[in-house]
Amino acid sequence: MKTLSKIFVIVLVALITCNYLGINIKEQAQSLMAKANINIFDKGENKDKEEVQNDDNQGSAYMIDENTQKISELKGLYDEIIKFILEQKKDRKLIENYWVYDDTKYKYIKGTSGIYENAIAAIALLNHGEKETEKEAIDILKNLSLLQNSDGSWYSLYDVSGNIYKREGNDLKSLSTGYNALLLYAYSYYTIFTGEGSFLETMKKSANYILSKAGPKNGGIIDSIQSDKEIKTTKSNIYAYYALREYAFCNIKRDYLEYKEKSKAADKIAEWIKDSCIGKNTVIKGYTGADKLKYTDIDTFITAAFFVSSLENNINLNYGIEDFKNYISQISKKVGNIQGYGFDIDDKDSNLIWCEGVCKMPIAFFKLGDEKSSSEALSIIRTYQAKAEGNHKRGIPNSLNTEKNPSFVDLESVSASSWAAISYQILKQKDVNSIFLGKEGEIFKKVIGN
Repeated sequence: MKTLSKIFVIVLVALITCNYLGINIKEQAQSLMAKANINIFDKGENKDKEEVQNDDNQGSAYMIDENTQKISELKGLYDEIIKFILEQKKDRKLIENYWVYDDTKYKYIKGTSGIYENAIAAIALLNHGEKETEKEAIDILKNLSLLQNSDGSWYSLYDVSGNIYKREGNDLKSLSTGYNALLLYAYSYYTIFTGEGSFLETMKKSANYILSKAGPKNGGIIDSIQSDKEIKTTKSNIYAYYALREYAFCNIKRDYLEYKEKSKAADKIAEWIKDSCIGKNTVIKGYTGADKLKYTDIDTFITAAFFVSSLENNINLNYGIEDFKNYISQISKKVGNIQGYGFDIDDKDSNLIWCEGVCKMPIAFFKLGDEKSSSEALSIIRTYQAKAEGNHKRGIPNSLNTEKNPSFVDLESVSASSWAAISYQILKQKDVNSIFLGKEGEIFKKVIGN
């Protein structure tokens, strides 16, 4: 009853605001209640149905226990990964992308810090729930907020001191809308997770920048321009959808008009993804101009799984667990005793295994309802950690190159390690699973409960 009373107060305030601003009260109330799956007239009927449903699931108890045991056995892997991420942030303003054990051999990536890596690391550290990890997560977000450009964007790459990264004396000022969107998502995730709103101005500028990249003709977010052609990728648009959707929810009790505007923009991006990128037996990487990009990569298959599983209604997309398994099987490979996947279909015959992609897979499997495959994928990740160089706190390499001449991809990577950590967190922590790339109704319930 206390929870319901709190919900009533918040919804009442929202409705008064709607009335003052001339917004259709009935329409907004029905929409918000539906997203939260709240029936204010429920007198216990749903509880009875849940109990019956739980009885039907008793037969799967053994499988669940077996998966839980597998996940628990991986706690050592997880603890070591968290220590590695902290080690890469220690005494730095921003997190260092790779553990570089040879400064001469890898001088071009020594000290680099990408907004993509910082975003996903901040989420992993925040989820861990200890004072030290939360402090470092907030420090990352705070330091990046000071680097935001006047138009609301961030460059893709900095050094660990927060300067624009230089190569041979020249500033590297590359921009990616997708990476900017993932960083906005990290800020929004922090705001929803904690209920604290200190980064809202930074977030508003970022959201407006992302929307400035919306295609004027047929929708979709432009990720970059190459040879005068607009590049729109499925992955970047999915990140933009989540970023704007969660940012909108951050404003639902603070600035209702901002919530409505950005929520509508997120819905428009979602429609473009459904209409243009994910169809019957088809998931495409994106477009260059009007032409489809070749060689759909595993990252696109994975982010598409995230997207479909988070929609309240995905019945027409034909992208379930069997579809996902069929897609990724095209890139599956085993090199020696190492199992994994290449980066894209064109990469199938190389000796390169993209570890970071596998680190995201437990999340995709879990959200598509296959907990067994999820825990098995997490177990595979442990074999990658064993290949890491040195005796320090070990992370997960970005990739493994089994040829005689290894490249920088063999270095332990913050992004791969952070995705692996979040995979473990999602399998172990119900609240993380419901919030991280979660369904809209679950996010709404979290927001109104803060």
